[in-house]
This record gives sequence, structure tokens and C-alpha cells, in this order.
Amino acid sequence: TSTRFIKNNFSIIIYNVSKAIIDDESIYLLLKESKYEYQILELIENVLIAQYVPQTECFCVHNNRVWCATTNGEMVQASALAAPFDFYELGTLSTDSWYVEVGTPGKFTDITSWNNRVLAFKKDCIHVIYGTEPLNYSLEKSYANGCIDKESLAHVGNYIIWLSHDGFYEYAGNTPRRISDKLNTKYVSCTAFGDYRRYYAKSKRGV
Repeated sequence: TSTRFIKNNFSIIIYNVSKAIIDDESIYLLLKESKYEYQILELIENVLIAQYVPQTECFCVHNNRVWCATTNGEMVQASALAAPFDFYELGTLSTDSWYVEVGTPGKFTDITSWNNRVLAFKKDCIHVIYGTEPLNYSLEKSYANGCIDKESLAHVGNYIIWLSHDGFYEYAGNTPRRISDKLNTKYVSCTAFGDYRRYYAKSKRGV
């Protein structure tokens, strides 16, 4: 399959387009390059610029970088400073991109920014990353109370709340704490949202 884009009398045909974002200044095309990464094609003033980004379904913005948890569950990556498509400038500068291998099984369910850190969730664990730049980023000890569904995770005031296997948990900078009764029923999904004071959730039971 192919997609034709026409902009300012300039015509381009791109194959295997997964997603396209078009605005007044440029065209961004997302192509699946491999099972590990995507290719971003940016068309600016009839000039085509290609960059590669990790394949991910979970990302957030933290301290002027895009952070993503890779689809294969192996790494957390941070873009270069103020460069959301640059994930492979792996040098020693404070503005360079960065990555870490987490060493735990399973896929990521979500990633989020909280205060001065980034939290990457899997169903059975949480990875916490501290630091202000690549030279001092560090992967903190993982916690066991993971998030079973990214739709259950919400920021409520100064807390992050989500559904784990045995109940709802909150995080406020220390060890996650269960804030609900222990669940005796297995839930397979949960949709939630929060405001500054309350957390609202609707969960689906498993068979």
C-alpha cells in the first residue's frame, strides 16, 4: 500500500505509512521499520528528513525530553534534550539521549513522569529512574506492585494511583502503598481518571 501527499505543489509517495501528522509547517510520517524501531519522515519545505525512533506504545514528557518504554519490554529510552525525535545521540554531553536495559520479563504497560523521576510500569513491577541528565540517570530498585492496565493509571493531586493484581496502589515518592482492600477477584482491565482530590475507576473481572 502507498500514500500520496501533496503540499505546496510538491508530491511525494510513501509506502507502509502507519500514521501521518500534517500541519501548516510540515508533514510527519510514521513508518514501521522493524520490530524494534520506527522511522520518522519529516517533510519541511520540500526537504525530506529521516530519523529513527524506538518502537513504543508508552511514552511521556519529562524535563524537556520524550521518554519511552520500548514495545519489546527491554529498555527505557530518553530523547536528546529538546529533540523529541533524536534517541540515538548517545554521547557524553548533558543534552544527549540515553537508554537503560531494565532486565525484567514482560512488556511495559505505561510510563509516566512524577516530580523529579520517571516511572515505567509492567504488570508485575515498577522501574523508577532518577537524575537530571545522562551522566547521572540511574535505574532505581524495582517495586513488585505493577500496573495491569495503563488506562487505570491516573495522577491525583500529588499521588499516582493504579490497579495492580491485588488492589489499587498509590505512589507519593516512597514505596507504593495499597489503598484499597485486598482484591479476591481477578481483574483484567480498568479504566480510570482523577482530579486533584478523587480517583474514579471502572474495572472488568476476569473469567
